[in-house]
Amino acid sequence: MKLNLLPTYVSKGSQAKTATVVSVLLALAGIIGAVLLIFVSKGDLKAARENAQANQEAAARAVAVSKQADKVMADAGMIIRNINLADAMIKHNDVYPDLYNDLKPYIPGFFRVMQMSATPSGPDTATVRLVGTIKTFQQYADVMIALYRIPQAISVARSGYVNVDPYVPNLTDVDQNGRPIKPGEGNIPDNKYDRLAYYQAQSAPTGYLGQGGYGSTDHSEARGAMPGYSVVTLDVTLPRKLQTPVPGDTLRMQTATAGTVGTTGGTPAPGGFGAPPGMPGAGPGMPAGPVGGNEER
Repeated sequence: MKLNLLPTYVSKGSQAKTATVVSVLLALAGIIGAVLLIFVSKGDLKAARENAQANQEAAARAVAVSKQADKVMADAGMIIRNINLADAMIKHNDVYPDLYNDLKPYIPGFFRVMQMSATPSGPDTATVRLVGTIKTFQQYADVMIALYRIPQAISVARSGYVNVDPYVPNLTDVDQNGRPIKPGEGNIPDNKYDRLAYYQAQSAPTGYLGQGGYGSTDHSEARGAMPGYSVVTLDVTLPRKLQTPVPGDTLRMQTATAGTVGTTGGTPAPGGFGAPPGMPGAGPGMPAGPVGGNEER
């Protein structure tokens, strides 16, 4: 059996010495770490300040460029609005010719067109007026059927036909046979002598009568209806946007920069481009005379 004969304070003293050495080492390590952290923090702070300075200069340049761009846009606002208006008006120039070209294939050949015009009847609808000549009442009925073939045609109205077809009148004392006559003529007598006098009274001079402008040596004048023909008017309503941009509203804008020019507003005069308030008058409709491909057959 081994006995520990050393006093108890001998072992505790060595432990206290070891603890003191360890504490000193830990304090030194902490001091060294703190010094290193201070140097590292100073380096990071310096780098951050330099980076902030560089970013601040770039931000100042960006703000200056933005202010300059705002000034340029403000000075060019009127120019941009005028360009947008001009582009919209140039684009609108094709609206009426395109409409006329779309309608021409549906106009029958027996209808000789003298005038064609279009007028917007709303934001999305338009009325096309056709003025021309027709000979018979059957053609007067057929032309409506032909125009209803126009895609998406809403309505077709007609007026102006004068009936000149012969008809059988009521019997009278002088006419017991009901001989056909034309509108405006009296009954043809049964008595041969009275009938001869009737035909003599109905006789007309031969040659050019000047009706409809035919026989005139002035070739610049538009020709009207030939003898036996009627001048009729046809109104076709269909979905088309014909309203022009509004120059007044666009040019009076003072705060807007660039934007889309509106397409509602001014009402064009019949047959041509619109004439909004303050702008020159609308152009005339299509020139009088037959439209190509619609000569009398």
